[in-house]
Amino acid sequence: MDELLDQAPCGFLTVTDNGRLVEINTTLLDLLGYRREQLKDAQIKKLFSPAGNIFYQTHFFPLLKLQGKLEEVYLSLRREPGEEIPVLVNAVRRERQAAIFYDFVLVPVHHRNVYEDEILKAKKEAENANRSKGDFLSVVSHDLRTPLMAIFGWMEILKNKENDAELVKKAMKVIKRSAEAQRGLIEDVLDFARISSGKLQLETSRVDLAEIIGNAIELISSTADEKKIGLIQKLAPNVFVMGDSSRLQQVLWNLLSNAIKFTPNGGRVDIHLEQVGQTANIKVTDTGKGISADLLPYVFDRFKQGVNSKTGQYSGLGLGLAIARHLVELHGGTIRADSAGENKGAAITVALPAAD
Repeated sequence: MDELLDQAPCGFLTVTDNGRLVEINTTLLDLLGYRREQLKDAQIKKLFSPAGNIFYQTHFFPLLKLQGKLEEVYLSLRREPGEEIPVLVNAVRRERQAAIFYDFVLVPVHHRNVYEDEILKAKKEAENANRSKGDFLSVVSHDLRTPLMAIFGWMEILKNKENDAELVKKAMKVIKRSAEAQRGLIEDVLDFARISSGKLQLETSRVDLAEIIGNAIELISSTADEKKIGLIQKLAPNVFVMGDSSRLQQVLWNLLSNAIKFTPNGGRVDIHLEQVGQTANIKVTDTGKGISADLLPYVFDRFKQGVNSKTGQYSGLGLGLAIARHLVELHGGTIRADSAGENKGAAITVALPAAD
């Protein structure tokens, strides 16, 4: 018996026409608890339980001789200590050197169940991934079209209204906001592509987190003002990390943007920065819609928000928090979401290694 067959993950044995064991692989010996010398010239019936032996003699072997092969027949083996092991057997009749032999392949039923479960799990994951990607592409096409429609719509309106200063001012405001929204969507898609291909790189230096947070707040403040949302800062001074300032600002802008997006008019968003030992902690807390218990474990998964947006519950591609998590992890940090439930607000906490 060659080494590959001897170490195969399933049992293998060969018997003569009168049932004498000719070959048995190490896998089956280990499964049954025998040493090879114990089964030298033994009869195959030694491997069966009493019931298994009766079935083998009255049904299995006569059919095998008649048909030449049998597939996936249930048999009960008996280990050397005595307990029974259910197996599925495939057997074939072969003629070699003018003699008749029967080759058996035996798979323990629990092993088969494990293999089948793994195959089904992999199939389900692949189907879910394909479904998520399909939903993502649908959301991308929709969300990229939305700001374009606003831009072209206002351009059409302005064709014959160039002298209406108030209308022009309003149109420019909408066009600018739509263009910025589309740019953000495109940047998210590009970042996602870089992350997926492993090409996103950091340019690190010693970074003042209070300055980074301040820059992000400045960028988002006009959006907060429109919704009359208070941005409350509590930033400890001299909290430094080694990181990429533009990427860290992207993380903070994303967290603040999300908090404002899901907080109703007149709400509040708190930004807290502190250093605890060797860890710099940033916490963004809002008084918004909160996160349901079902969604909470998945808020940082890519596509997740995009899938929900299709139902009308959320907007955006669902890449922002996934990208934020990746950027935080590239900095050696962690990111966590907490919420007491729907309509009870949410908190996102980023922990980064502090620099000396």
